[in-house]
Amino acid sequence: MSQNCSFRLVGPAALTLLIAASAFGGTNPYLDRLPLRFEANTGQTDKQVRFYTKSSDYTLFLTGRESVLAAGKRTLRMSLRGGNPEPLVEGVNKLRSRSDYFLGNRPDRWTKGVPHYSRVAYRNVYPGIDLLYYGLERRVEHDFIVSPGSVPSRIHMQFSGADKMSLDAAGDLVMTLGREQVRQLKPVAYQEIGGERNSVEVSYRLLGKNEVGFSVGRYDASQPLVIDPVLVYSSYIGGSKTDVATAVAVDGDGYMWVAGYTYSVDFPITEANTIEDEEDDDENSGRDVFVAKFDPKLSGEDSLVYSTFLGGSADEEPSAIVAKDGFIYLCGTTYSSDMPWGGNAHDTDNNGSRDTFVYKLYPGDTGDNALWYGSTVGGAENEWAYGLAVDDAGKIYVTGTTVSETFPTTDNAYQTVNAIDDDEDTTYDAFLYVIDPSITDTTKDSLVYSTYLGGTSTDIATSVAIDAAGKAYITGYTLSSNFPISAEAYQTAAKGNGDIFIVRMDVSKTGTAALDYSTLFGASKFEMPYGIAIDAAGFVYVTGYTLSEDFPLTASSYQDSLKGTSDIFVSKFDFSALPGTLVYSSLFGGSNVDVPYAIALDETGRVFVTGYTYSADFPIAGEPIQSAKSSLSDAFAAVIDTSLSGTDALVWSSYFGGSSMDMGYGIAVDDADALYVAGYTKSKNLIVTDNAHKGWSDDFINGFFFKFDLKSGSSSTAEGSGEETNPASVTLLKSKN
Repeated sequence: MSQNCSFRLVGPAALTLLIAASAFGGTNPYLDRLPLRFEANTGQTDKQVRFYTKSSDYTLFLTGRESVLAAGKRTLRMSLRGGNPEPLVEGVNKLRSRSDYFLGNRPDRWTKGVPHYSRVAYRNVYPGIDLLYYGLERRVEHDFIVSPGSVPSRIHMQFSGADKMSLDAAGDLVMTLGREQVRQLKPVAYQEIGGERNSVEVSYRLLGKNEVGFSVGRYDASQPLVIDPVLVYSSYIGGSKTDVATAVAVDGDGYMWVAGYTYSVDFPITEANTIEDEEDDDENSGRDVFVAKFDPKLSGEDSLVYSTFLGGSADEEPSAIVAKDGFIYLCGTTYSSDMPWGGNAHDTDNNGSRDTFVYKLYPGDTGDNALWYGSTVGGAENEWAYGLAVDDAGKIYVTGTTVSETFPTTDNAYQTVNAIDDDEDTTYDAFLYVIDPSITDTTKDSLVYSTYLGGTSTDIATSVAIDAAGKAYITGYTLSSNFPISAEAYQTAAKGNGDIFIVRMDVSKTGTAALDYSTLFGASKFEMPYGIAIDAAGFVYVTGYTLSEDFPLTASSYQDSLKGTSDIFVSKFDFSALPGTLVYSSLFGGSNVDVPYAIALDETGRVFVTGYTYSADFPIAGEPIQSAKSSLSDAFAAVIDTSLSGTDALVWSSYFGGSSMDMGYGIAVDDADALYVAGYTKSKNLIVTDNAHKGWSDDFINGFFFKFDLKSGSSSTAEGSGEETNPASVTLLKSKN
């Protein structure tokens, strides 16, 4: 961490004196051209704050009187002794992006349409001197702009929060904060005259305890003088928190929507500088949901179009996102009892330790309709939501698992009770519920269908898809010997320690009639499905991983035997005639662990999967972004054409990763054959394209997403690896910068 301060003399003589003393930022190689944005505070954090920006290492708050750097449990504050106590503070260069904050269950405290700026100016902090904050090479810098008649010696920067501050023999400013040390190298000043760079002396000047000024040597007053920061750190201030991208969707206009979770903005308040507000004792401080909209056709700061944050006072995590007809749909899991709600919500409380949530957002509206619908659904214990689908009528289907005996079921449910085994303390049953957000009559429940689904042991539903007839296909795994199976099932009995189930539900029917079809699918060991999808012809695709050497395969399979500890499977079914036909089934993987987390289909029925691999020999095809594994685990993306046989079926496949852990969590494909992947990374050197809204990665987890155009192939060179790569857009995501 460091902090950048500089001077600029401006006036009729066009004389510029720039002293760069310090910068807030990291030393990550991605940061060189990342635009940084400041959000205006319109209610999303403490009232003292005018603007703020957030990175992986810190949050910088700009109040009317000081800047406050919050990193972990430590804060470093900078004020100007003898300066204007009430300067005009204003955003400069308004950006196209904006944010909404739906935090907590009080609509009067939600903030919408929050503007973003590339700079923040403090006017007349001293007579004739302005202070300007902006981003350069991902550092938050601040320049003192000194007009004629004013001199830099008037500026006295006063720091609080540092245990010790000193100048070392090299002229560096060293501040100690507990075990951490912030080092600001001696400023380097120069003037460019006649094409040559001439050095000018500049140094820090200690003015007292925790107070610093500048000494500037002789320079040619008729020419600009620039003093650049040279920044290194003996360590970062600790306390970075995790930001993870968990799902991705593409809308009909080609915009990319990324969902994940991040930590809220909490302003550190000292006892001597507290603004009293009796209503602020329930401020949000947990892990919140973010949704970000990106335009892959644009570059840098323009690529981020919109972002919103949803959450309560505890932790939330989204699991799936759908973009449909101008709306955004989300589901996930929450620990909060004060989640924001909207429309004719089924429930506004958390009924257990952990409930599911479901949202319908209308990002095109900056008013009250932006949160179109929001509700929690759960029983007295724990629920987890994993799968999400939306039918053509706008009904929302959510599937997952529950341990509650009081999970809400409807009168028309297939199964109204959790099938608890008396010999087990807890039984996990799958569930399916359907929300109709168009029901605005508060005398009617928007929860139009809800059912348990399972036997007397563990049953976990992971994904759901809707066919052209409006029937819901659910996949998951079961350990239950009495999981409900159709008489004409493709596989009627379990073969291993955990088998896949594929269930077709017709929620227009009541009771047992709603179970339209159900089958097991598996082999002698264990299988875990993560995704299900249905193509235009009605074929059903399931992906997951298997530990079984005898997993059912077809003659046309790409890989006909298990190569590693676990391999990926992609299986295609035709259930138009029962008991169903296995049209295509193949393994994909290397000699170690391979796991897929998501599946998508294009209009031709090609299969797109993403996940992670530990295999150095994972199958690579086409023109990959990255042909070799970079670390212990890399993300991967692959495209499989099930109409082809053998090795021809793997159309394209690539690693995507850096020097640490990388995983793909969500995948989508648009009408132009571009694929989109979202996930998380701990790598410092993940490749990033020049046109991306670039973020960074540190020792903690950060989100990433990328777009790859399968038709055009290579179109850009990414940073970090030094190799030619061909993603159309790669971004490391930090959601609140």
